[in-house]
Amino acid sequence: MIDEVLGLVADEHWFDRSRPFEVSINLTQGACLWLLLTRRGVSDTYVKFSDCFDLRQEAARAAAASTRYPGLAPAFIGHASRGTLQVLVCRAVPYRRLSPAQLFHPRQGQRALADLLGYFDAMQRPQAVQVPGLSAAAEPAELLQALQAYFAGQPSAALARRWLRNDALSRLASVVPHAQHGDLVLNNIGVTPTGATVVFDWEDLSASWLTGLDLFTLELSLAGSAERLFAARLQPQSPISGLVARACEAMRLRRDDYETLTPLYALVFRYLKRNYGPGVRERMDLLLRDLDQQRNRALD
Repeated sequence: MIDEVLGLVADEHWFDRSRPFEVSINLTQGACLWLLLTRRGVSDTYVKFSDCFDLRQEAARAAAASTRYPGLAPAFIGHASRGTLQVLVCRAVPYRRLSPAQLFHPRQGQRALADLLGYFDAMQRPQAVQVPGLSAAAEPAELLQALQAYFAGQPSAALARRWLRNDALSRLASVVPHAQHGDLVLNNIGVTPTGATVVFDWEDLSASWLTGLDLFTLELSLAGSAERLFAARLQPQSPISGLVARACEAMRLRRDDYETLTPLYALVFRYLKRNYGPGVRERMDLLLRDLDQQRNRALD
């Protein structure tokens, strides 16, 4: 199949096979596989492919991210199919994984921090171009119904019912919805050799319009645990707390609204992971319980 994928990409004139190149293959457990094409070790082209999964929606979202957030998202090249085979192609970006230490370094992290804050600022700005593939923002009532229906049969049903009755819902109506990345965690953020930030895995773009969700997943990823997340919120001088304050300002989102919506963010993040494997779902359920315990302690 690899030769068929490379042939399709070459036929679309997205990659020149006549020049020497290297292929790295990622054989995942999911429905899709991917290739990284390099020349003399330098990243050139990223290809995601499948012969049993429809990549059209993900391709539309990758194109939308490339248009909405140029420089932050990898440049989208195209989507093509041949028979049952589909490919999604983007320009590959050389990078190293972003770490909290690097992000909060007084010199090395300045560019990365500015890029992330720029993302939160751009998120709430009107878009000059309507990009196909982005769904309309769901009404709060629709979001509530979807969460209630899903969590009714989950181990965390009682926790979800309690969270969906608290004051987070009353705050939701006053928050202007904006399309979210949906999985803005450290594993999906890199730093290029020039120090710029690049964000990957945009396949959930617009799956949620709950403003602040991306900041919550980033905050949790930086903290590393629910306990450290709530501890940082009690320390205004902590780097994470400072980032949250600046990101809320960039999004025009009140800090107290953001913190009140924490339970809803956690439920939506778990809901977005509903189709992942049982191991991921179990870890997310443990996270929900941990967040509940730490939140209760913070409120006491």
